Amino acid sequence: MSSVLANLLSGIIGAVIGAVISGRITWKVTKDSTTRMLEGQREQQIEARREDQRQAAEQREDNALAALLPVLSELQASVTGMMNVHYNVRMGLVSPPVTRADAAYRDMLQASTVQLPPISDPEFRERYGQLMALVDELAEGKVQPANHERAGGDVISYIKHIRYSVKRLRQHRALPQGPAPPRLNRVGDMAQWAPVESDPEDV
Repeated sequence: MSSVLANLLSGIIGAVIGAVISGRITWKVTKDSTTRMLEGQREQQIEARREDQRQAAEQREDNALAALLPVLSELQASVTGMMNVHYNVRMGLVSPPVTRADAAYRDMLQASTVQLPPISDPEFRERYGQLMALVDELAEGKVQPANHERAGGDVISYIKHIRYSVKRLRQHRALPQGPAPPRLNRVGDMAQWAPVESDPEDV
């Protein structure tokens, strides 16, 4: 009788222990599966946020590039009136802008702090800075009178080069090739500055 009871108790204890072990294993498997699922969901959420941020940055950049196009077009149309703009603005003789050249000059400066920062391409940012330096040189009266006509053409050609660069960036293409920016007071070279690649739509 005692042997039967002992066997019964042993069986019960074994069953209980087996159930506990099985339950523990099931709980661990479930926990691990849940953890992996939650980690996967978190990774997906992080990746989704990154993609949203990337798309938002691309949209801000495209908006900035689009806003530069009219600034550059107006600047090109105003080159011939740029000679005295810097003096007028610096001396406070023009506030607010009262001429087309004054307005174009100020829009160019404003674009460097509003439109330029969202644009990520470092070479384009450098080119825009070079454009500003050329316009300043022209507007500050640093171009020798004998070079005025050629210098005006050089600056117009460089503005076209920058505008084509904007178009290429908006198309997600590489920037057009171009030599170094023109030296407005160069000696012994009367040919007008020209880029290596020109905008086929800009004739």
